[in-house]
Amino acid sequence: GSKLAQAVQPGDIQMVSSTTCGVCQIAKRWFETNEVRVQECFVELDADCAARLKATGQPGVPVIFVKGKPQVGFDPQRVLRSLERS
Repeated sequence: GSKLAQAVQPGDIQMVSSTTCGVCQIAKRWFETNEVRVQECFVELDADCAARLKATGQPGVPVIFVKGKPQVGFDPQRVLRSLERS
């Protein structure tokens, strides 16, 4: 967690979420607990957020964008690897 928090710059991680998504809530808590800055939007509340989800072609949330590249689901190790590669 702390390694990820140190690697993240503002805007690096964005999460397309839903108010009813359990995995999204788990991801959000993990990011908060580990002090990782993440921007979150909700498909039910934000038309641009819903359009962003649709543009990915993914059937559901969360979709976590790491430096603009989408990842479906939540895996903190995958997020860290993506940050290290960019």
